[in-house]
Amino acid sequence: MLEIDGVFEGGGAKGAAYIGALTNLQEKGIWFKRVAGSSAGAITAALIAAGYKAFCEEEPALTKKSDYAHHSECIQGIVYNTDFNAFKDKPRFALWNLLNRSGFYKGDAFLKWVEARMAYKLGIPQPTFSDLPIDLSVVVSDITNQRYIILNKTTTPNMRVALAVRMSMSIPFFFRVVKWSGEGSYQSDVPMRLMDGGLLSNYPVWLFDSENEFVSNTAEDKKRPTLGFLLVEKPDEELDGEPSPQFEGTVQTRAPDEKKKGFSLFRMIASLPMIKDLGSIINTLLIANDNRYIKKAKWANTVPIFVNNYGTTQFDLNKQQKDDLCRRGHLAVERRLAEILSGYGISL
Repeated sequence: MLEIDGVFEGGGAKGAAYIGALTNLQEKGIWFKRVAGSSAGAITAALIAAGYKAFCEEEPALTKKSDYAHHSECIQGIVYNTDFNAFKDKPRFALWNLLNRSGFYKGDAFLKWVEARMAYKLGIPQPTFSDLPIDLSVVVSDITNQRYIILNKTTTPNMRVALAVRMSMSIPFFFRVVKWSGEGSYQSDVPMRLMDGGLLSNYPVWLFDSENEFVSNTAEDKKRPTLGFLLVEKPDEELDGEPSPQFEGTVQTRAPDEKKKGFSLFRMIASLPMIKDLGSIINTLLIANDNRYIKKAKWANTVPIFVNNYGTTQFDLNKQQKDDLCRRGHLAVERRLAEILSGYGISL
């Protein structure tokens, strides 16, 4: 088994593409020693850190209807058997929540879902960073103090992993911000307001590639390959004619819910020109800071996954769309892996 370090970019629902990338690595006998991520990338990284593999030979039968009660043994099963729409838990006064807490949805359902996945795999309630078998670093944006914070076993060893992931997944205007009084290296007399980690570092590959105060990079660590997984755009025509790996073979899938029709306050607000402009500004912030690092590194260790035509908050993905994203992730690793590993003197 070849060990590597992995970094996963944020991207909301588009992160389903990571299943294909992870499947390819597992098929080749490659897995992770350390992982890091922002937003949706933090979800993937947390599942890996808890001990989940990409796929398993046999997926246990679904015994309960609730997404929160059912537990899959692998990441592939978790993503295919989860209705992402269940994360959209509207509060009683949705518009007030949006104006006062900067998010339309509460995020409690998502927190409960992550907590259940962590507890099931590790066999303990509310696992902390110090409980994880694989080192995990989660990036969160502290908008109170205008800084990013890195949550891991060094900075916050006793913090609940699920809460850290929920903080990092606070997509602006979608999930409400999290108020936190701090702990470990981040003690604070004034509660911090925490938002999507991608605002300040959506692709934190620098954690493993450079000296920093958050992660110890020893001489031995630097010998280990680092792979960064980046969700990018590519013209549709360049995706045509490529083979389609199958991902659903051992996974029992649920029929997608019909798209709800009628009035939706969220859709109405999202369609306002001001909100669209704010969304564009946020997308610019998400990529600007990390693009400087990526260009400097010349994409040396980056696996670009082409996710055009999918949205960050597209939580109504059906099985066919998940298949397509997985296919793209699988192909991305196939294209880049050999070249990246050759830079470390490793051949497949």
